Amino acid sequence: MLTGPTLQNMLPSVLTKFREAEVAFTADIEAMFSRIRLRPQDARYHRFLWREDGSSEIKTLQMDRLAFGDRCSPFIAINTIRRAATDSGVGGEVADAVHNNLYMDDYLDSAKNVELAVERATGVKETLAAGDFHFKTWLSNSPDFLMAMGVDPA
Repeated sequence: MLTGPTLQNMLPSVLTKFREAEVAFTADIEAMFSRIRLRPQDARYHRFLWREDGSSEIKTLQMDRLAFGDRCSPFIAINTIRRAATDSGVGGEVADAVHNNLYMDDYLDSAKNVELAVERATGVKETLAAGDFHFKTWLSNSPDFLMAMGVDPA
């Protein structure tokens, strides 16, 4: 399988933007690869042999979701996330954040104040949730941001 073009943002660029403003925040997309379903005509190329412990029977199984180890998986995952943002019709800061502040399944961002951080984080969270990508493990240097995102800062 071909790897596809490199869509992944450069880590130094993402980290620099993450450290630019006063309120830094980050989250992780839960099970990013396994949220992406393969088309039936593509899934047939993701077959493998499986044998249960202690059994001599060999089964042929098939992955119906994007596999972590495939060479093309990073391209497909990033492209799918960007497509989810495009399909949602969102624009402006939220679209820019989806395109520029993700490093694979990690979202890293910063804003001038808590209100702007919560607004952008909520926009990105809702936009990606519409495409079945859900954030977990919100972290921030601001307890107020965490409380606004429904996270216990303790």
